[in-house]
Amino acid sequence: MLGKLIGYEMKAYSRIMVPIFIAVAALSVIIGLGLRFIPEWVGGNVLFALTLILYIGLLVAIAVMTTILGINRYYGNLLGREGYFMFSLPVKTSTMMLAKTIGALIWTVLGAIVGGASIALISVIGFNTKDYAEIINAFKMLLTEIKPYTGYFILWVIVIIMAVIQLIVQVYAAVSIGSQWSGHRLIGSILVYIGFEIIEAIIATIIRAIHPLANWIERVMTGTSWGTTPNYGAPILILVLILVEIVIFWVIAWYFTDRKLNLE
Repeated sequence: MLGKLIGYEMKAYSRIMVPIFIAVAALSVIIGLGLRFIPEWVGGNVLFALTLILYIGLLVAIAVMTTILGINRYYGNLLGREGYFMFSLPVKTSTMMLAKTIGALIWTVLGAIVGGASIALISVIGFNTKDYAEIINAFKMLLTEIKPYTGYFILWVIVIIMAVIQLIVQVYAAVSIGSQWSGHRLIGSILVYIGFEIIEAIIATIIRAIHPLANWIERVMTGTSWGTTPNYGAPILILVLILVEIVIFWVIAWYFTDRKLNLE
């Protein structure tokens, strides 16, 4: 059932996100061709400026729409009127939450990939053969330099992915608590999210005030200097803290969605 739920999430996102991805790819090709074959198109050309603004706007739209869709899919399906249907299915609340979290994560990653690929596409099409060869050689040299630190970079990639999951689950927790309001649920969700941020800031301040703990964290975060041995302590500590937050926000979201359900 989890696979089917994820499939529904993918289809729901794709109706809006795929056209935006296609538009980004098309503009990348247009900008790249303009840079390659019409260099004068760049200097002071209004059409190029408008095309570039539209391209940047679409990149921003990818992030904004992914966020909006993620919130809407959770709130609309589970806490809105569709919740009457969703909770009639023989599926656990945690499974539905997991499907929406995975769906949001997948499309967030896809958005980042599309954004990076579009920039690479502009570079490949826009640069001449000589520049392209130099870029390839520089990229090969970079890979050679960072090869000994492959595990370190993979660890940071995991940290980034888990940070995205933490953000998603935190939003779900805020929306779940905000749904308890009889009216103005959106305002309630925003206030709850701000409250979460304030609590995190207070906890961080308290930790910094505890000198032995603060000193230990500082030693872990600084660790061994770069160039000798990568400091694995920093990403590991950050990862542990993120995992703790994920568990806390997941429990909060599950509790208010499963045990304190307040449908529209």
